[in-house]
Amino acid sequence: MLQKRLGQHLFPSRGYKRAHNNCNKQDQQKGQVKKSHIKKIKNKKHQAKQDHEINKKARINTVLIKLKGDID
Repeated sequence: MLQKRLGQHLFPSRGYKRAHNNCNKQDQQKGQVKKSHIKKIKNKKHQAKQDHEINKKARINTVLIKLKGDID
């Protein structure tokens, strides 16, 4: 206990800096994970939109082809 107190007294900023650096590193890592996760979600949504548009066009085309066949 005494040694700990002495250490804190002699180097008051050391423990604080270490703790702070660790927190910052963890926060940065979390932030990176969140960013990449958000990017993945956005990409998935974008891909889903594109797929939906392609499917919509394909459906319209098949209906048109069927109608043309019926008319002919």
